[in-house]
Amino acid sequence: VDFAPAPIEVFAERYPDFPTEHLICADFFNLSPEQYQFDWVLEQTFFCAINPARRDEYAKKMSELLKPNGKLVGLLFDRAFEKSGPPFGGTKREYHQRFESLFDIELMELSYNSYPARQGNELFIKLRAK
Repeated sequence: VDFAPAPIEVFAERYPDFPTEHLICADFFNLSPEQYQFDWVLEQTFFCAINPARRDEYAKKMSELLKPNGKLVGLLFDRAFEKSGPPFGGTKREYHQRFESLFDIELMELSYNSYPARQGNELFIKLRAK
C-alpha cells in the first residue's frame, strides 16, 4: 500500500511476478477492512511520516486491517528529531501506550541490523493483532 503511484510502479517493474492485486495505491486511512485483510504488514517509514496526532488512528486502522493474529512487523524510530518533521520520532514507552490495547507486543527492542546511519536509533517491532 502506498499513497503515491510511483513507488508501486517501481516495485511492479522490479518484481514482475508479484501479484498486481496485492499492489494497492490508496490512502491507508481510507482502506476498508471489509475489502482488505492482511496476514502481515511490513512497516518502514510510514509511521514516522504521519503526523503524531494520527498515530492512534494508525494503530486502530492497522488492527482493523490485520486478520486475527496478523502481524505488524518493522522499524520505528527510537529518538526525537530537532525539526518539526517528518520524520517524526518517538519512544518505546509511547509505542507501548499506543499499541498495547490493540496488539500483543511480541517484540519491541533495539534493532541490531539497522542501516548504519540509523544504527542505535530504531526499534524492531513484532506486534500481533488481538
